[in-house]
Amino acid sequence: MSDIEIVGYSFKLPQGVEDDDAFWDVLENRRNLMTDWPESRVKTDSFTRGHFINDDVAAIDAPFFSLTAKEASAMDPMQRWTLETTYHAFENAGLPVDSLRGSRTAVFSASMLEDYSRMTTVSGIIPNRVSWYFGLRGPSIHVNTACSSSLSAVDMACKALKSGDASCVLANQGFLSPDGVCYSFDERVNGYARSEGVIAVVLKPVQAAIENGDMIRGVIRSIGSNQDGHTPILTQPSSQSQEDLIRHVYTQAGLSMSEPRYVEAHGTGTPVGDPIKVKAIRRCFQMHRSPSKPLYVYVVSLSGDKTLINDLGSGQILK
Repeated sequence: MSDIEIVGYSFKLPQGVEDDDAFWDVLENRRNLMTDWPESRVKTDSFTRGHFINDDVAAIDAPFFSLTAKEASAMDPMQRWTLETTYHAFENAGLPVDSLRGSRTAVFSASMLEDYSRMTTVSGIIPNRVSWYFGLRGPSIHVNTACSSSLSAVDMACKALKSGDASCVLANQGFLSPDGVCYSFDERVNGYARSEGVIAVVLKPVQAAIENGDMIRGVIRSIGSNQDGHTPILTQPSSQSQEDLIRHVYTQAGLSMSEPRYVEAHGTGTPVGDPIKVKAIRRCFQMHRSPSKPLYVYVVSLSGDKTLINDLGSGQILK
């Protein structure tokens, strides 16, 4: 598989974390972005305390995005945020919006829960809204594979670039803990807390990125997916399947298992899922590491900040 380059990105996370400096401040100072449920949303007595909420889900510059006030007010907030985040991701990539119109730029979006489905909004319209506004003519597809949705979207995006179905790709998006906090890889682990946010990345084939002089933010050497198959219960992951996938993508990329010193893990925040993940990582890398050269494992969701920013559902892997 040819390398795929990340040439731009943008994100909108709880508590106004929308740029690199704010995000780095969260990481550096271990800021926890949990807030109480806002009374402006709904009666709060029946809700689990502690959430990771954005201040205003209704705000959008409707005329800028060719929306009427009536249309904007009826939209799922995910559509509003996706439009804004997409624009900023293209801006971050140095891609003028006018240069994208009519191009074979694909959009792969991901979401898990449809909290606004009773408003007759459907999640499948999210990528179509982006393709329509920006005039993009590549594939426009929505993905829902629960917590892995965003990574599945990136997987499909990489394959579209490799096959030539798209010249550029935008991939975007975004069990409750009783105390509203996610303690991934911690003895206090008891579930997760939901979080609000959108993340977008702009992907290009390596040669196209180099020829265009794009700033390369990251490199995807290999990507893949599989399924757990049969496990004791439907939602219980399989350590063997996870190990098989890790080994597969390393082989596909031509990388040695002895090279990594740092691994980012999903960190389900559940008493069953976390040990299974650690077991798979240990079996893959333990023979290549030693006490003097350890492997550092961190929780993903924005690199270890699942406990700080918590679970964006479908978007957590992009974090």
